[in-house]
Amino acid sequence: MSTPEKPKLKRVLNRKDLLALAWGCMVGWGWVVLSGDMALSGGTLGSALAFLFAGVIISLVGLVYGDLTSRIPRAGGELAFCFVGLGPKRSAACGWVLCLAYVAVCSFEAVALPRVLYQIFPGLETSPLYYVAGEPVSFSSIAIGTLGVLAVSFVNIVGIRPASLLQILGGGILSLAGISLFVGAGVGGSSENLAPLFVSASGFFGVVMMTPFFYLGFDVIPQVAEESNLSPARMGRIILLAIGLATAWYACVQLSIGGLLSAKDMASAELAPVEAMRMLGGDWAARLILLGGVFGIITSWNACFVGGIRLVFAMGRGEMLPSKLGNLHPRHQTPAKAVFFLTVVCLVAPWLGKRALVWFVNAGAFATVCAYFFVACAYLRIRREGYNDSKGLDIARFPILPRLVICVTFAFMLLYAPWSPVALSWPWEWAILITWAFLGICLCGPRMTNKEYDREKARLSIMGRE
Repeated sequence: MSTPEKPKLKRVLNRKDLLALAWGCMVGWGWVVLSGDMALSGGTLGSALAFLFAGVIISLVGLVYGDLTSRIPRAGGELAFCFVGLGPKRSAACGWVLCLAYVAVCSFEAVALPRVLYQIFPGLETSPLYYVAGEPVSFSSIAIGTLGVLAVSFVNIVGIRPASLLQILGGGILSLAGISLFVGAGVGGSSENLAPLFVSASGFFGVVMMTPFFYLGFDVIPQVAEESNLSPARMGRIILLAIGLATAWYACVQLSIGGLLSAKDMASAELAPVEAMRMLGGDWAARLILLGGVFGIITSWNACFVGGIRLVFAMGRGEMLPSKLGNLHPRHQTPAKAVFFLTVVCLVAPWLGKRALVWFVNAGAFATVCAYFFVACAYLRIRREGYNDSKGLDIARFPILPRLVICVTFAFMLLYAPWSPVALSWPWEWAILITWAFLGICLCGPRMTNKEYDREKARLSIMGRE
C-alpha cells in the first residue's frame, strides 16, 4: 500500500454527498430497462421478494463493510480491507475483481444512454453499421456512448466535489420520477394485473442472480472514505441506510409495474415502467420516467466512475497496478491517470450493442459477489486479530456474522457456475470474465516486501484511530 510520502486525497465529502453517491449508484437506469423482464421471469410478487431477499443478504454484507470502514477509512475500500486481512496478493485480486464490477456498470450505462435518448428523440438513431449477437450497432449509438464516457471522465478529472453535486441533482430528479410511478400505481393500478404472482423457482433465483449488480453502490462509500469529513462510524451507518432505501425502491418498482401492466402488455413493452406511465398518464408521464432514466444513468455512471477510479488509484498507489496510476493531477488533485485508465476501458462498451446490457449485468454481478466474499474472509481474520477495535461499529456481539456472510456469498457465487440453471452464458459473459482475468495477470501484482507490508499495515491502524 502507500508510504508516508505518497499522495493523499482532500476531505470534502459530507453525509449528504456520501448518501447521494451510494443512492445514485445503486438506483440507476437498470430498473427501467430490466424490471419488466424480471417481473415476467419471477412473477410480480416473486421479483419483488427476490429484491427483499437479496436486500437482507446485502445488509449483512453492509454490516461487514460498515465495521471495516470504521476500522480502515482508506481510499480503495475493499483493497485496504483485504490488504490488512488477507495480504497484498489477495488484496490485488479482490481489487481487480471489484474493478470489473465498476467497469461493468459504467459500460452498461454507455450502452444504455443511446437507448433512452432514442425513446425521447426517435429520429436520432442512424442505420446499423454492423451486428453483434444479432443486435444492430449504429454510428449514433457509438458516438453517444463515447461522448457520455468522455463527459463523465471530464467531471471526475475536475474534482470529487462537482461529481458529488451532480449526484445530488440527478438523484433528486430520479427520485421524483420513481415516486410518480409508485403513486400512479397506488391510484390507478389493478390487483388483476399482478398475476402471475410467482412463476417458478428458477425464475425467482434468476432475478436473485441479477440483484448484486443493482445493489452495487453502497461500497462506493468505503472507496471515498479518505475524502469524507465524517467520523468513520457514521459512514458505516450511511451504508446500511443506502441499502435499505435501494431495497424498498426496487421492490416498489416491481409491484408498481405489475399493478399497472398486464403480463401481455409487459411482454410487448420495450421499457415496462415507461409504458406503465404512458398507460396511466399519457406521453408526458412516460417522458417523466424517461427523464428520470436519463438522470439515473448519469448518477449510476458517475458514482461507479468515482468508485472505480479511487480503486484504480489505490492500486496504483500501492503498486499493485503501474505506480503512475497512483499519481494526482497537479492542479485539481484528482486521480487523473486512473480516470484515463478507466475511460479507455469503458470506451470499448459502445461498440458492443444492446445485447451487451445483459452481459454486463451478469458479469458485473458475479464480480461483485466475488468481492463480497473476499471482504468477508478478510473481516473474519481482522476480527480475530482485534485490528483497530477502537473505531469499529458495535457488531462484535454477533461473532457468527462474518462466517454467515462467507457462506451466503459463496452460495451466491454458485448461482453463476456452469452447472447452475441460471449460469453465466457462453461465450459472451464468460469472455468478459476471461479477458478481464488475462488483463489482471498482465497488469496486477504486489511489489512489496514483508517488512514494507508490516509497516503499511501498522500505518492503516493509526489512520483508523485518528
